[in-house]
Amino acid sequence: ACYLGATLVATLLAAPLVELGGYLLLGLVGGAATLAGGALALTLPEAPRGQHGATLSGAASAWWATLRDGVAEVSRSALLRRAVLTTALLTGLLAVDEYLPLVAADGGASPALVAVLLAGVGVAESACAALAGRLAGARGVVLGALLAGAALAVAAGALLATPAGFVGIALGYGVLQMLLVVVETRVQDAVTGEARATVTSVAGLGSETVAIGVLVVVGAGSAWIALPVLVAGLAVPLLGVAVLLSRTDGRRWD
Repeated sequence: ACYLGATLVATLLAAPLVELGGYLLLGLVGGAATLAGGALALTLPEAPRGQHGATLSGAASAWWATLRDGVAEVSRSALLRRAVLTTALLTGLLAVDEYLPLVAADGGASPALVAVLLAGVGVAESACAALAGRLAGARGVVLGALLAGAALAVAAGALLATPAGFVGIALGYGVLQMLLVVVETRVQDAVTGEARATVTSVAGLGSETVAIGVLVVVGAGSAWIALPVLVAGLAVPLLGVAVLLSRTDGRRWD
């Protein structure tokens, strides 16, 4: 909630800042925020280090062991495999929001208006995430229907590429954020062993892999296909995730 709120505030600040000093001022303010975050991180307590510092090979071995244990844990349960797969696909496909500013600009929005439109998306995401608990026990068919509707709303809004279209995008992303909270929670519910952190790592790796694929496909495809059409086309894999999600039942995934 704090992350979404901070993102919303930063997005709203971008509108007056870009009018005052263009992208240079935005870059300076963003850099200052990053330095402030780094300074805050330095105040966190640190566990005592061992006598010997970690080597690169040791770190790589530890990473591989974590991944191996997580995959083994996931592979032992069909329930957990479905939960992790759904989480990875839904989270990764949401990476298309990186292109929403370009979709708005394609519709003729100024940089300041782009910031306002994205702030609207942020408001919807924050509000819907706060309501995610109301869907905690929802049946899979309900979750799948909500996901399908959200995907179609985002697709329609992207094709319009206007302020009115961003109303649909905001509603769609709000519902997607709500569903993401529910799905990630159900992954934690599905873990019964002691490998909770490793399973979460596997889900995170899957999400990042899907996200990179989305960014590559949209980035490369935009050389031949209009960006709004590409963004709208991502509704198709989201509909596939909706089918997968509809197979859940209440808090269970079987």
